[in-house]
Amino acid sequence: ITNYSKGGSSIDYLDTVFKNVLEDHNDLVLIEFGMNDRLSSSWESGIPTFESNITSAIQKFKVQNIDVIIVGFFQQNPLWDLEFSNSTITYNQLLQNICEKYNCYFADVNKEFSKFSQTKINQDFCGDFMHHPTSFGHLLYYKTIIPAFLDKEATDGFLYSLIKK
Repeated sequence: ITNYSKGGSSIDYLDTVFKNVLEDHNDLVLIEFGMNDRLSSSWESGIPTFESNITSAIQKFKVQNIDVIIVGFFQQNPLWDLEFSNSTITYNQLLQNICEKYNCYFADVNKEFSKFSQTKINQDFCGDFMHHPTSFGHLLYYKTIIPAFLDKEATDGFLYSLIKK
């Protein structure tokens, strides 16, 4: 397992690590972009480029027989001046549509987080009251990703059993 991530990156960063992914002979990649790509009041103008870049990456990986999991993102604190609620919905829907088109697994993080109140998310699931998940927030991410490996939905009971007491 190799972590190529770089905090604060946007989809353009994927081009800089693509060669490394291929050289390391990975058979699976998890791609999580969108949260930083849409942090602007003009977020709508970035959608075509984002869609093109993510689609191109998926196609490049699939040609090399590398499976792709796309990870969505949750609604950040709406009180944050860089948060635009509609952009979270739009970008996650776009990612889901791309996954359906290219037969990739979509980890719907926003759907999982949306089961809780925004106050609960901000106060208990974000370490910075904005968008960086706490340990429990990461568990919700895990809950959306692990079904790709289990071929079944991960129940809360299963997940909580993984937490050391």
